[in-house]
Amino acid sequence: MERLWADRISRRSLLRGAALGGVGLATAAVIGCGDDDDDEAPAPAPAPAATQAAAPATPARRTGSFTVGISSRSVPNLDPNSTVNTGPMYTGVFDQLVRLDENAGLQPGLATSWEIDSSNPRRWVYTLREAEWSDGVAFSAADVKFAQDYIKNPDNKSNLVARVSTEESSEVIDDRTIAIITADSDPELPRRTTLQQQFAKHIFEDPAKGPEWAAVNAVGTGSYVIQSYIRDQTTVLRESPTSWRGTEGMTEVTLEEITETTTRLAAYEVGDLDIAFRIPIAEQVRLGGLPNSTIVQVPPTTSWSWDISPFKAPTSDLRVRFAIIHAIDYDTINETIMAGSSEVMQGQILHMATPGHNPNLKPWGYDPDKSRQYLKDAGFENGLDGLVATTLFEQSAEQKPWAEACAGMWDEVGINIQLNPVETNLWREQLYGRAEHDHLLWSTFSSQAIREPATQLQWYLSDHPSGYYDNQDFDAALKAARATLDPEERSMAYWPVVEIMHHDPPAGYFISRGSANAYYENKFGAPLRVGGNSSIYLDEAVPA
Repeated sequence: MERLWADRISRRSLLRGAALGGVGLATAAVIGCGDDDDDEAPAPAPAPAATQAAAPATPARRTGSFTVGISSRSVPNLDPNSTVNTGPMYTGVFDQLVRLDENAGLQPGLATSWEIDSSNPRRWVYTLREAEWSDGVAFSAADVKFAQDYIKNPDNKSNLVARVSTEESSEVIDDRTIAIITADSDPELPRRTTLQQQFAKHIFEDPAKGPEWAAVNAVGTGSYVIQSYIRDQTTVLRESPTSWRGTEGMTEVTLEEITETTTRLAAYEVGDLDIAFRIPIAEQVRLGGLPNSTIVQVPPTTSWSWDISPFKAPTSDLRVRFAIIHAIDYDTINETIMAGSSEVMQGQILHMATPGHNPNLKPWGYDPDKSRQYLKDAGFENGLDGLVATTLFEQSAEQKPWAEACAGMWDEVGINIQLNPVETNLWREQLYGRAEHDHLLWSTFSSQAIREPATQLQWYLSDHPSGYYDNQDFDAALKAARATLDPEERSMAYWPVVEIMHHDPPAGYFISRGSANAYYENKFGAPLRVGGNSSIYLDEAVPA
């Protein structure tokens, strides 16, 4: 697919360059890919009686389509259990019980309201709206119960298991009402449901269909349905005729997965893409200067870190983990590779804007002498070899230089770590614990957007299938904090949780970075919003 895109861009570039006298791609005119407003006007009404005023004509619905260039292999398949990803395909085809607005507030989704049972603080009651699955079957509370039970069952190996980790059971009250019972009080449960797509009971229970069929035939209640799907390449969505939510008029959306940065940017420059994700820092000014093009900055709430295995020798030795952490000069990385666009994390997984962030903790600090001393104390005075760090290079242009800079800094203190760049689906195998972790694994947490600390922290519980950590003090502190009812008290209750991780780190949390997307303003009738769990909510896009 990358070669097809590259060939197509190359041919068009030659023609465009000749027409523009060699000015080049940077000044190429925008070519619209969609149908902005070509619907026929409604038929005129019969002439009214002389004594009646003419009824105003109903304006034609403005419609359109657009194409998005996605920077990574974001969707393993169409089954939402296959990934924790909340990208535009999933949020377009499926719904959540609750949805985030651009300010991290909670909006009704398939649930119109939710409340804690006044007689039982462990029991959340959700009132559901009337909705249909895209195959015409009615949505009901039985679907929600099925999804919760399916995800929790370890035999199903759902990657959404962390989303329901506090849940004990669920109870169908009637077709429009369901209760979810948690093991302990969980006042933030609705906020975490914004990360969980709802899927159809009748599809997964059908012997002729099931999860295998659902992986290539998505049935959801969302604003769009799948028109065509080529894994890791192209997904075409069309407006669903049965959606309760509907759209703002974008009747067709094409999602192109173009992981090679220069190919994706070239496709945007010649107008094959209306939106391009993950614009490199070095290209933002230039692409933002194209006619009608604008750059949207996503705030830096996504952490970049190295998970360091506490189960595999020699990183099972705390001194080795500290040697790895203190060798990284993250201030220099931020100033150079990130051009000052990232923030230094404060020695903890929680971003500074996330409730539960401990203001008393500071970065571990760059100290190569301390790093060498830790190595010596651990018995590696002459250096340490044989470590492997699995990473991604395809999600953004800065990943490769960032990882290589880390490897160079480790080498300077005597730690030889081999970088193992893999494609996204192989990286996910380690991320979810389905494959043995290497000594280090590049990881990122973007769920800080929901402003709920347990979403990140629960990955480190000792019983989490991903297998990142085993600290009983951490487990107890997290469960106690998660069950605290008062919001201010709950935020402070997370302080000792992250402090335990600071002194016994399962990872080095180094920087928090945002991202930048580009889009052509003349394609859309309103600015695209920034914020929420998805890079873009397709149903909110307004045609020009």
